[in-house]
Amino acid sequence: MARTTSSSPAGSAASNAPSGRALWLREQLERANYAYYVLDQPELPDAEYDKLFKELEQIEGEHPDLIVPDSPTQRVGGEVASGFEPVVHDMPMLSLNNGFADEDIAAFDKRVSDALGHTPVDYACELKFDGARDLAAL
Repeated sequence: MARTTSSSPAGSAASNAPSGRALWLREQLERANYAYYVLDQPELPDAEYDKLFKELEQIEGEHPDLIVPDSPTQRVGGEVASGFEPVVHDMPMLSLNNGFADEDIAAFDKRVSDALGHTPVDYACELKFDGARDLAAL
C-alpha cells in the first residue's frame, strides 16, 4: 500500500523558506528511493514522486546554494536490493525524462529533432518495466 505524504513539512514558519522545503523534499524523496530500490515496495506513485522531484529541482535552480552533493537531483537511484547478479549492458540506457502531458512529448520531440538537425524523427517505443516487480507480473 502506498503511503501518502503531506504537501508541506510540519513545523515553524521557517519550514516555508526554500531551505526548509528543500530539506523536506530531499527527505521524502530519500525515503521513497529506499522503499523503491532497496525494499522493492514503492510508497509513492510515480507521478507524485516526479512532482516532488521537479519541485526540488526548481528550488535548487532558483537557490543553487541549497544544492548538496547527496541530493536526489545530483545522483541516480540508490542502493540496489540484494540477490541480483551484476549485469554489464552493451549500451547504457540514458534518461529520457518524464512526459505526462502531450506538451512534454512534443517538447521532447523538438529537442531530439533540433539535436539531429532534421524532422520528422522515427521512434521505437516499448513498455517501461519498472524492475523485477513488473517483470514478475507478466
